[in-house]
Amino acid sequence: MTLTVDYGTIKHFKNIQLDERALLDASGLIGGNISLTGKNIFLKNGVLAISNFGNSSSGKIEITAQESILIRPPNEALNSNFSAGVISQNFLSGQGAKIEINAPRIRLRNLGNINALNFGQGRGGDINIKSDKNLEIIGQPGSVISSFILNQNIGDGTGGNIKIHSANTTINNQGVITIFNLGKGVSGDITLTGEAVKIIGGGRENISGDFIPSSLGTITLGQGTGGNIFLKTKKVLL
Repeated sequence: MTLTVDYGTIKHFKNIQLDERALLDASGLIGGNISLTGKNIFLKNGVLAISNFGNSSSGKIEITAQESILIRPPNEALNSNFSAGVISQNFLSGQGAKIEINAPRIRLRNLGNINALNFGQGRGGDINIKSDKNLEIIGQPGSVISSFILNQNIGDGTGGNIKIHSANTTINNQGVITIFNLGKGVSGDITLTGEAVKIIGGGRENISGDFIPSSLGTITLGQGTGGNIFLKTKKVLL
């Protein structure tokens, strides 16, 4: 399935909002495409998802805003099934869908997330983010999970990459950018370029008693090799 909107020669867009557990889903034996373009795009309680259950490559999830993108579920997300995020999954030998997000300002708050998961023998989808001004990953202290950009490899295949270009990147209050490998395959890499990167807010114990700091990193707990971090910026503030 493919969800496509032909914008033609439109130069000025209105806002787009996904709320009340809205779902845009292009999953199948061959994952389709999802494309959103707007002035400001808000994922308040909505999810964009492509799950590839077959052996062919998926398409991509593309979100483009002229001014800003906000991924932020309500505060009630701490105690319910509220969710706001972008998800790519692949389960067999097909490649996962790419996630491409482009806006001058991009913000993930509360439990907002961008997540690619590889459960199979194929290659996980890449996450590519471009922000001309600011990228903010602001967590929710005290929660079980936090705001995150995450690429996970759980199967035998190769994990996808995370590539971020932002003038200023801020990771705060248990925000996370991570490559996580639990499988047998090779992890992807994190490449972050821009003017400045700030990792602030040391985090604290969540309700499960685990300490979650703000972080940029790669983790390997399986048999596969870990990923690399390529940081190309003028300033790093910790």
